[in-house]
Amino acid sequence: MVIINAHIVSGDNTWERGYIRFDGMTIESVGAMEDYEAGTDSEYDVRGALVTPGMIDVHIHGGYDVDTMDADVDRLRHLSRAMLAEGVTSYFATTITQSPAAITKALQAARTVIEVGNTSLVGIHLEGPFVNVDNAGAQPAEYIIDPDAHQFRAWQEEAGGHIRLVTYAPERPGARELEQAMLETGAIGSTGHTNATFAENKEANVKHGTHLYNQMRGIHHREPGTVGYCLLERDVMVEIIPDGIHSRREMVDFAYRLKGADGLVVITDAMRAKGLPDGRYELGGQPVIVEGGQPDSKPGTWPVVS
Repeated sequence: MVIINAHIVSGDNTWERGYIRFDGMTIESVGAMEDYEAGTDSEYDVRGALVTPGMIDVHIHGGYDVDTMDADVDRLRHLSRAMLAEGVTSYFATTITQSPAAITKALQAARTVIEVGNTSLVGIHLEGPFVNVDNAGAQPAEYIIDPDAHQFRAWQEEAGGHIRLVTYAPERPGARELEQAMLETGAIGSTGHTNATFAENKEANVKHGTHLYNQMRGIHHREPGTVGYCLLERDVMVEIIPDGIHSRREMVDFAYRLKGADGLVVITDAMRAKGLPDGRYELGGQPVIVEGGQPDSKPGTWPVVS
């Protein structure tokens, strides 16, 4: 199959009129139309439509009336199709702090979808329950626990090894043991919902940060905090929600100037209400009212940050 007459932006190159030749699901070649040689492939003339690499969202709880915590295989497939239609070609189903049994069921459902295949769901982000209750945000405080390597190993087994990212608080008891378990099972630890100091993040050798600025220890001129750690350490990849709500435009610019495009991971952190009209929804069992396209979990706590 060949896509022709496309406006292609690859990240490294741009072609105003170009082609993309596929061999099954693999891109075989990309180039300008003047270099295109027709063959026996099926041609799809997109007449100047913009073609870019698919988006990847490593932190999304749900959308289109689906939530990872529903633990529903069919609904997760529905979410995958809906996201693929909007250009998200890969995503991590993200959990939220809940009872161990509820998390287990969610992991099992995500595993089934991943292993059956033919889906844009490619991994799992375990957000909580190993976080700091003082930085809970939308994480239900009653289910928050200290890092537990044994529990994590059990969940990774239930997930078939598909937990790729774990948001946790590096300053809490048990964090070193959890970090070793993550390393051994192929998961990456992400500092988030945390009050960790710069030094505590450094000791943990954290390489990823969860939704920059939100629910993490901020910058102080005598204590750079988790925000300072994420921004200043060159080898740390950090998530950011550049919606002007969770992070003001100026603060997105601030992060970009320090990290550059290679150091920032754009995420949605979206919930069930994504793609739906205003109304009453829930996140992690907590009521969320969406008005004017903006969520409010309860007076004085908006915006919701999970």
